[in-house]
Amino acid sequence: MQIGNHNSSLQRAQRQVWRACERYFDLGGRPSGGPSEASSPPSFLDYDILQHTTSSDLFGGYLSERTPTMELTADNCALPSVEGVAATVSLLDNLPPQLARLYSGPEELILPEEERVRAPYVLCVRSRADYVALVRKLFRLGMMDFRQSVLAVNGLFGVPKTEHVLRLIIDARPANACFKTPLKVELPSPDVMAQLCAGEGPLFFAKCDMKDFYHFIKIPDWMVPYFGLPAVTPRELGFSVPGFAADASVFPCLLSLGMGFSHAVLLAQSVEYTDMWSFPPLSFARRMR
Repeated sequence: MQIGNHNSSLQRAQRQVWRACERYFDLGGRPSGGPSEASSPPSFLDYDILQHTTSSDLFGGYLSERTPTMELTADNCALPSVEGVAATVSLLDNLPPQLARLYSGPEELILPEEERVRAPYVLCVRSRADYVALVRKLFRLGMMDFRQSVLAVNGLFGVPKTEHVLRLIIDARPANACFKTPLKVELPSPDVMAQLCAGEGPLFFAKCDMKDFYHFIKIPDWMVPYFGLPAVTPRELGFSVPGFAADASVFPCLLSLGMGFSHAVLLAQSVEYTDMWSFPPLSFARRMR
Protein backbone atom coordinates (compact mmCIF):
# COMPACT_ATOMS: atom_id res chain seq x y z
CA MET A 1 0.00 0.00 0.00
CA GLN A 2 1.49 3.36 -1.02
CA ILE A 3 1.02 6.18 1.41
CA GLY A 4 -0.19 9.30 -0.34
CA ASN A 5 1.19 12.81 0.25
CA HIS A 6 -2.00 14.88 0.01
CA ASN A 7 -1.95 16.05 3.63
CA SER A 8 -0.73 14.93 7.01
CA SER A 9 -4.18 13.90 8.29
CA LEU A 10 -4.77 11.60 5.33
CA GLN A 11 -1.30 10.09 5.73
CA ARG A 12 -1.90 9.37 9.43
CA ALA A 13 -5.24 7.73 8.63
CA GLN A 14 -3.69 5.59 5.89
CA ARG A 15 -0.86 4.49 8.16
CA GLN A 16 -3.33 3.50 10.88
CA VAL A 17 -5.33 1.38 8.41
CA TRP A 18 -2.15 -0.23 7.12
CA ARG A 19 -0.87 -1.05 10.62
CA ALA A 20 -4.29 -2.48 11.57
CA CYS A 21 -4.18 -4.77 8.52
CA GLU A 22 -0.66 -5.88 9.40
CA ARG A 23 -1.71 -6.68 12.99
CA TYR A 24 -4.73 -8.61 11.73
CA PHE A 25 -2.64 -10.89 9.54
CA ASP A 26 0.00 -11.32 12.26
CA LEU A 27 -2.43 -12.48 14.95
CA GLY A 28 -1.99 -16.15 14.14
CA GLY A 29 1.81 -16.02 13.91
CA ARG A 30 3.73 -18.23 11.53
CA PRO A 31 4.68 -21.83 12.33
CA SER A 32 8.38 -22.57 12.34
CA GLY A 33 9.70 -24.52 9.35
CA GLY A 34 8.09 -25.00 5.97
CA PRO A 35 4.90 -26.80 5.08
CA SER A 36 4.93 -30.55 4.67
CA GLU A 37 2.96 -32.44 2.09
CA ALA A 38 1.01 -35.64 2.75
CA SER A 39 0.01 -38.00 -0.01
CA SER A 40 -2.76 -39.46 2.14
CA PRO A 41 -4.75 -38.23 5.14
CA PRO A 42 -2.51 -38.35 8.26
CA SER A 43 -3.55 -40.31 11.32
CA PHE A 44 -4.36 -38.68 14.64
CA LEU A 45 -0.71 -38.92 15.70
CA ASP A 46 1.02 -37.59 12.57
CA TYR A 47 2.07 -34.40 14.34
CA ASP A 48 5.17 -33.85 12.16
CA ILE A 49 2.82 -32.96 9.30
CA LEU A 50 0.26 -31.06 11.34
CA GLN A 51 2.72 -28.87 13.25
CA HIS A 52 4.14 -27.42 10.03
CA THR A 53 0.94 -27.15 8.02
CA THR A 54 -0.84 -23.82 7.64
CA SER A 55 -4.47 -23.35 6.74
CA SER A 56 -3.28 -21.85 3.45
CA ASP A 57 -1.72 -25.22 2.60
CA LEU A 58 -5.07 -26.87 3.29
CA PHE A 59 -7.31 -24.41 1.48
CA GLY A 60 -5.10 -22.66 -1.07
CA GLY A 61 -5.68 -19.27 0.52
CA TYR A 62 -9.13 -19.71 2.10
CA LEU A 63 -7.60 -18.38 5.32
CA SER A 64 -4.50 -16.28 5.94
CA GLU A 65 -1.33 -18.20 5.16
CA ARG A 66 -0.01 -17.22 8.58
CA THR A 67 -2.85 -18.91 10.45
CA PRO A 68 -1.58 -22.14 12.04
CA THR A 69 -3.71 -25.26 12.20
CA MET A 70 -4.25 -26.53 15.73
CA GLU A 71 -5.54 -29.71 17.36
CA LEU A 72 -9.20 -29.83 18.27
CA THR A 73 -10.82 -31.34 21.32
CA ALA A 74 -14.46 -31.33 22.38
CA ASP A 75 -13.72 -28.53 24.84
CA ASN A 76 -11.45 -26.10 23.00
CA CYS A 77 -13.56 -25.07 20.00
CA ALA A 78 -16.15 -22.30 19.83
CA LEU A 79 -19.62 -23.82 19.50
CA PRO A 80 -23.18 -22.86 20.53
CA SER A 81 -23.66 -23.18 24.28
CA VAL A 82 -27.21 -24.64 24.17
CA GLU A 83 -28.01 -28.12 22.86
CA GLY A 84 -30.41 -28.50 19.95
CA VAL A 85 -30.20 -24.92 18.67
CA ALA A 86 -27.68 -25.32 15.84
CA ALA A 87 -28.75 -25.86 12.22
CA THR A 88 -32.20 -24.39 12.91
CA VAL A 89 -32.18 -21.56 10.35
CA SER A 90 -33.00 -22.82 6.86
CA LEU A 91 -30.44 -21.72 4.28
CA LEU A 92 -32.91 -21.85 1.39
CA ASP A 93 -35.55 -19.85 3.26
CA ASN A 94 -33.10 -17.00 3.88
CA LEU A 95 -31.38 -16.64 0.51
CA PRO A 96 -32.36 -14.19 -2.22
CA PRO A 97 -34.80 -15.91 -4.63
CA GLN A 98 -32.25 -16.41 -7.42
CA LEU A 99 -29.71 -18.07 -5.11
CA ALA A 100 -32.41 -20.08 -3.37
CA ARG A 101 -33.39 -21.61 -6.71
CA LEU A 102 -29.75 -22.34 -7.56
CA TYR A 103 -29.06 -24.11 -4.24
CA SER A 104 -32.35 -25.99 -4.07
CA GLY A 105 -30.78 -28.98 -5.85
CA PRO A 106 -27.45 -30.32 -7.14
CA GLU A 107 -28.19 -29.96 -10.85
CA GLU A 108 -26.26 -26.73 -11.47
CA LEU A 109 -23.74 -27.00 -8.64
CA ILE A 110 -22.13 -30.46 -8.74
CA LEU A 111 -19.34 -31.34 -11.16
CA PRO A 112 -19.58 -34.48 -13.29
CA GLU A 113 -17.53 -37.28 -11.74
CA GLU A 114 -15.02 -37.27 -14.61
CA GLU A 115 -14.17 -33.61 -13.85
CA ARG A 116 -13.54 -34.07 -10.13
CA VAL A 117 -10.04 -34.17 -8.68
CA ARG A 118 -9.27 -36.56 -5.85
CA ALA A 119 -8.62 -34.48 -2.71
CA PRO A 120 -7.00 -35.49 0.60
CA TYR A 121 -8.05 -34.26 4.03
CA VAL A 122 -6.46 -33.63 7.42
CA LEU A 123 -8.11 -34.69 10.68
CA CYS A 124 -6.33 -32.52 13.22
CA VAL A 125 -7.78 -33.82 16.50
CA ARG A 126 -5.75 -34.63 19.60
CA SER A 127 -6.77 -38.30 19.80
CA ARG A 128 -9.39 -40.79 18.67
CA ALA A 129 -11.18 -40.31 21.99
CA ASP A 130 -11.25 -36.53 21.43
CA TYR A 131 -12.64 -37.01 17.93
CA VAL A 132 -15.45 -39.24 19.19
CA ALA A 133 -16.21 -36.78 22.00
CA LEU A 134 -16.36 -33.92 19.49
CA VAL A 135 -18.71 -35.86 17.21
CA ARG A 136 -20.90 -36.63 20.22
CA LYS A 137 -21.00 -32.94 21.16
CA LEU A 138 -21.81 -31.79 17.62
CA PHE A 139 -24.66 -34.31 17.46
CA ARG A 140 -26.16 -33.07 20.72
CA LEU A 141 -25.96 -29.48 19.53
CA GLY A 142 -27.95 -30.41 16.43
CA MET A 143 -25.07 -29.87 14.00
CA MET A 144 -24.71 -33.49 12.93
CA ASP A 145 -26.54 -36.62 11.77
CA PHE A 146 -25.34 -40.11 10.83
CA ARG A 147 -25.45 -41.86 7.47
CA GLN A 148 -24.59 -45.36 6.24
CA SER A 149 -22.78 -43.93 3.21
CA VAL A 150 -21.63 -40.50 2.07
CA LEU A 151 -20.48 -38.79 -1.12
CA ALA A 152 -17.34 -37.25 0.44
CA VAL A 153 -15.36 -37.75 3.65
CA ASN A 154 -13.80 -34.55 4.99
CA GLY A 155 -11.53 -33.58 7.85
CA LEU A 156 -11.47 -31.13 10.76
CA PHE A 157 -8.99 -28.76 12.31
CA GLY A 158 -8.92 -25.60 14.41
CA VAL A 159 -7.51 -22.10 13.98
CA PRO A 160 -7.15 -19.55 16.79
CA LYS A 161 -10.26 -17.50 17.59
CA THR A 162 -9.29 -16.20 21.03
CA GLU A 163 -6.39 -17.00 23.32
CA HIS A 164 -7.97 -20.20 24.62
CA VAL A 165 -10.63 -21.06 22.03
CA LEU A 166 -10.34 -22.42 18.48
CA ARG A 167 -12.56 -21.83 15.49
CA LEU A 168 -13.87 -25.13 14.08
CA ILE A 169 -12.88 -25.46 10.40
CA ILE A 170 -13.93 -28.23 8.04
CA ASP A 171 -11.16 -29.48 5.77
CA ALA A 172 -13.73 -29.65 3.01
CA ARG A 173 -11.35 -30.22 0.11
CA PRO A 174 -13.08 -33.54 -0.75
CA ALA A 175 -16.49 -31.82 -0.76
CA ASN A 176 -15.19 -28.77 -2.60
CA ALA A 177 -13.78 -31.04 -5.32
CA CYS A 178 -17.37 -32.11 -6.08
CA PHE A 179 -18.75 -28.57 -6.41
CA LYS A 180 -18.40 -26.06 -9.21
CA THR A 181 -16.66 -22.76 -8.50
CA PRO A 182 -18.96 -20.48 -6.49
CA LEU A 183 -20.11 -17.07 -7.65
CA LYS A 184 -17.77 -14.19 -6.89
CA VAL A 185 -17.95 -12.86 -3.34
CA GLU A 186 -17.71 -9.12 -2.76
CA LEU A 187 -16.52 -8.42 0.78
CA PRO A 188 -15.85 -4.91 2.13
CA SER A 189 -12.33 -3.74 2.95
CA PRO A 190 -11.06 -0.74 4.94
CA ASP A 191 -11.24 1.49 1.86
CA VAL A 192 -15.03 1.75 2.30
CA MET A 193 -14.38 4.16 5.17
CA ALA A 194 -13.03 6.65 2.61
CA GLN A 195 -16.47 6.70 0.98
CA LEU A 196 -18.12 8.17 4.07
CA CYS A 197 -19.04 11.85 3.89
CA ALA A 198 -20.08 13.39 7.18
CA GLY A 199 -22.64 16.16 6.97
CA GLU A 200 -23.22 18.84 9.53
CA GLY A 201 -24.78 16.46 12.01
CA PRO A 202 -23.17 13.62 13.99
CA LEU A 203 -22.04 10.43 12.26
CA PHE A 204 -22.96 7.22 14.09
CA PHE A 205 -21.31 3.80 13.80
CA ALA A 206 -22.51 0.43 15.04
CA LYS A 207 -21.14 -3.12 14.97
CA CYS A 208 -22.94 -6.38 15.62
CA ASP A 209 -21.13 -9.70 15.96
CA MET A 210 -23.33 -12.65 15.04
CA LYS A 211 -21.93 -15.33 17.33
CA ASP A 212 -21.90 -18.88 15.91
CA PHE A 213 -23.56 -17.55 12.74
CA TYR A 214 -22.43 -20.38 10.45
CA HIS A 215 -23.43 -23.06 12.95
CA PHE A 216 -27.06 -21.92 12.97
CA ILE A 217 -27.54 -22.15 9.19
CA LYS A 218 -29.03 -25.49 8.10
CA ILE A 219 -27.91 -26.71 4.68
CA PRO A 220 -30.37 -28.44 2.31
CA ASP A 221 -30.75 -32.22 2.72
CA TRP A 222 -29.20 -32.95 -0.69
CA MET A 223 -25.92 -31.33 0.47
CA VAL A 224 -25.55 -33.33 3.68
CA PRO A 225 -23.86 -36.45 2.18
CA TYR A 226 -21.07 -34.25 0.79
CA PHE A 227 -20.08 -33.22 4.31
CA GLY A 228 -19.34 -36.58 5.86
CA LEU A 229 -16.58 -37.08 8.43
CA PRO A 230 -14.52 -40.22 9.23
CA ALA A 231 -16.67 -43.10 10.46
CA VAL A 232 -17.35 -43.98 14.10
CA THR A 233 -19.41 -46.70 15.77
CA PRO A 234 -22.43 -46.32 18.04
CA ARG A 235 -20.50 -48.24 20.70
CA GLU A 236 -17.79 -45.55 20.66
CA LEU A 237 -20.40 -42.80 20.83
CA GLY A 238 -22.07 -44.38 23.84
CA PHE A 239 -25.59 -44.28 22.41
CA SER A 240 -27.58 -46.19 19.82
CA VAL A 241 -28.04 -44.93 16.27
CA PRO A 242 -31.40 -46.12 14.83
CA GLY A 243 -30.91 -48.72 12.12
CA PHE A 244 -27.29 -49.54 13.02
CA ALA A 245 -25.70 -52.25 15.16
CA ALA A 246 -23.45 -51.18 18.02
CA ASP A 247 -20.26 -51.99 16.09
CA ALA A 248 -21.40 -50.81 12.66
CA SER A 249 -19.51 -47.99 10.98
CA VAL A 250 -21.56 -44.83 10.61
CA PHE A 251 -20.50 -41.57 8.99
CA PRO A 252 -21.14 -38.35 10.93
CA CYS A 253 -22.50 -35.69 8.53
CA LEU A 254 -22.66 -31.96 9.15
CA LEU A 255 -26.10 -30.37 8.98
CA SER A 256 -24.87 -26.79 9.42
CA LEU A 257 -22.91 -24.54 7.07
CA GLY A 258 -19.25 -25.39 7.58
CA MET A 259 -16.40 -22.93 7.43
CA GLY A 260 -14.10 -24.47 4.86
CA PHE A 261 -16.79 -25.11 2.26
CA SER A 262 -15.90 -23.16 -0.89
CA HIS A 263 -19.44 -21.74 -1.14
CA ALA A 264 -19.82 -20.92 2.56
CA VAL A 265 -18.72 -17.27 2.46
CA LEU A 266 -21.06 -16.48 -0.44
CA LEU A 267 -23.98 -18.20 1.28
CA ALA A 268 -23.38 -16.69 4.71
CA GLN A 269 -23.01 -13.20 3.27
CA SER A 270 -26.19 -13.63 1.23
CA VAL A 271 -28.17 -14.78 4.27
CA GLU A 272 -26.86 -11.84 6.29
CA TYR A 273 -27.74 -9.34 3.57
CA THR A 274 -31.21 -10.82 3.09
CA ASP A 275 -32.01 -10.60 6.81
CA MET A 276 -30.38 -7.18 7.31
CA TRP A 277 -32.02 -5.40 4.40
CA SER A 278 -35.46 -6.78 5.24
CA PHE A 279 -35.45 -4.29 8.13
CA PRO A 280 -37.57 -1.36 6.83
CA PRO A 281 -35.37 1.61 7.90
CA LEU A 282 -32.43 0.19 5.91
CA SER A 283 -32.08 0.48 2.15
CA PHE A 284 -30.17 -2.14 0.14
CA ALA A 285 -29.54 0.44 -2.58
CA ARG A 286 -27.61 2.64 -0.12
CA ARG A 287 -25.28 -0.06 1.18
CA MET A 288 -21.51 0.42 1.06
CA ARG A 289 -19.55 -2.24 -0.82
